[in-house]
Amino acid sequence: VLRPLSSLSVIMSEEVAESQSQELLPLWGWVLAYLGMCGITLTFLQWLASSAALRGQKGKPLPDIIQRILRIIFFVVVFSPAFYLASVLPTEYGAILVAFLLLYLFTYLDLSEIRGGRPSPWFQQLFIWRWLKRYLILNLETEIEEKLKDDGTAYLFCVHPHGILPFGGILNIVSPVNQFEEKVGTVRLRGLAASFCFYVPFYRDFVLAGGICDAGRYSAQKLLDNGYSIFVVPGGATEALHSLPDEDILYLKARKGFVKLALQKGAHLVPVFSFNENNQYEQFNNKNETVMYIKKKFQAIFGISLPLLKNLIPKRCEITTVVGKPFTIVKDHDPSEEKVERILEEYSQYLRGLYERNAHYNKPQGKKLTII
Repeated sequence: VLRPLSSLSVIMSEEVAESQSQELLPLWGWVLAYLGMCGITLTFLQWLASSAALRGQKGKPLPDIIQRILRIIFFVVVFSPAFYLASVLPTEYGAILVAFLLLYLFTYLDLSEIRGGRPSPWFQQLFIWRWLKRYLILNLETEIEEKLKDDGTAYLFCVHPHGILPFGGILNIVSPVNQFEEKVGTVRLRGLAASFCFYVPFYRDFVLAGGICDAGRYSAQKLLDNGYSIFVVPGGATEALHSLPDEDILYLKARKGFVKLALQKGAHLVPVFSFNENNQYEQFNNKNETVMYIKKKFQAIFGISLPLLKNLIPKRCEITTVVGKPFTIVKDHDPSEEKVERILEEYSQYLRGLYERNAHYNKPQGKKLTII
């Protein structure tokens, strides 16, 4: 009797081991496939770095089919673990997960960011923005004597500094927490953000709901042609790496694109400065060559920076956003390089004047404005 029982236990243990190995094989298969896709994607992104496809199109958009293919690649890479999870969940739950992802894919591929956006008034009225106003202590001041009107005049609101994330400046503009329309004017407004923001699933919907569109030149030109004013953070990702609490450093001297755009479209430049924006985060001043190489490669591909932060949650600080008077621009369809540089220098001095007149909002006092 013992021999058959022992044989039966051996057979059962072998079956259990075999079933476990069969369960493990699909997992390892998924892991290897996922790593392979990541490797292929990284190689592909390396190639894209030279064409700047993810950092905004230069003058004209990529064909829609190419844009959608790029997004599908991201979608597959990001959600491959979710599809594996659906395969091991009970059938009904796995089916719900797959159906949700496939339904989301339709909105993910709609290219709203280059077609005027899809802002959500409901989203912009959410209570969380009022909570953030209290937490960050957001204030909005203006030097504008007469409110701007939606009379066909185009404005390009230039928000400084970028900081790690420009919470103060952006929230004061896109949400009604400090009555932007009542203080500044009822202009039709859209924001601009790095193209990569719209590749990140769900985050893209968050950005789009705030009235923000792709920062590609073609997209910005189309918005202005359609009667919108736009707001942009000229310093961009590079300026974020210079974000330090004890100094306001603006990466502006090489940023000629927004000035050229303003000249070509006759859009007046409106300086906007958020005092103490840089106080929210501290970052390690890491000079390690390998780390800096990774940062530069990441920025070259995606158009966004990779700062090394000491704190993930923004510090509570009083951020005062000051909107200056418009800097008048005379339309010039084909401005020379010299003219663009001259206007940029004049605007920089105009912005410096705004900063010095309102330096009392700085905390601590005595900060310096450095334009590089």
